Amino acid sequence: MNLTLEAPVKRVRRVAVIHDPILNVISDCSAGTYSIIWDISFLPQVWLNWNRKSVVGFSLDNVTLNILAYMCYSLFNVAFYAVPYIQNQFHARYPRQVNHVRPNDVFFATYALFIEIVLGIQCLIYYREPGQVVSKTCWILVAGSLLSIAAACVLAVENVIWWLDVFYLMSYLKLGITPLKYIPQLYVNYRHKSTAGFSMVGLLMDFTGGVLSLSQMFMLSANNGKLQLIISIGYAHVDAHAHKHMPSFSLIVHTSTLHSELTRKHGHMPVKLPVQILV
Repeated sequence: MNLTLEAPVKRVRRVAVIHDPILNVISDCSAGTYSIIWDISFLPQVWLNWNRKSVVGFSLDNVTLNILAYMCYSLFNVAFYAVPYIQNQFHARYPRQVNHVRPNDVFFATYALFIEIVLGIQCLIYYREPGQVVSKTCWILVAGSLLSIAAACVLAVENVIWWLDVFYLMSYLKLGITPLKYIPQLYVNYRHKSTAGFSMVGLLMDFTGGVLSLSQMFMLSANNGKLQLIISIGYAHVDAHAHKHMPSFSLIVHTSTLHSELTRKHGHMPVKLPVQILV
């Protein structure tokens, strides 16, 4: 085991344990692949609408719910990836959890929101059949979702809840909207007895991206320890006198060898340095 000590004992560094580096590379490749497929999956519908200069056969409820869902998803990902205040709240509440939001998640969410807004504009300017409007049920769902977010923001301002909870609410709304948004399109297809106006290519690419996304999630979990991203907090004990000029340490090892190896190298270890063990 290669162990590099380089920091004062009282500083905390996260320790990542990766069982299989190759699986980690495959997981990253899968993430890139499904991101590209999902990104492209939005374009066939945009092209179809532009080519026909019509949105007949395309559900306006679908695009309305998608705009709301990806707005929530974008805010959630940006907050978890780029806002230290939210990241600190996350680690304070879940010290054994890992924030897995990555740049590709932020890019996909914001890109998807942009494309859905483009689709919304197409629905406004291209031909629609008589009576083709956003349903009252859809507007009620949108209004209820926005009001719940506004209420959560007020509670966060009053310190009743954390801002972290506001963004979790947005993620739950995205999760709840995702299965619902397909129902209006199913109804439109049923009523027309046709899928004309709705891109099946985009649907198939969306499905493929979903399969790869789930595959990546399971690979990440398996590579970090039997579908549990973090199972415990370990304590690495370092002799403060011997290493007082070394600011921290980083290592990638199997957790079963961590404590025994440190003990063998440094003898007694009276000073505790909290280290989060990712397994």
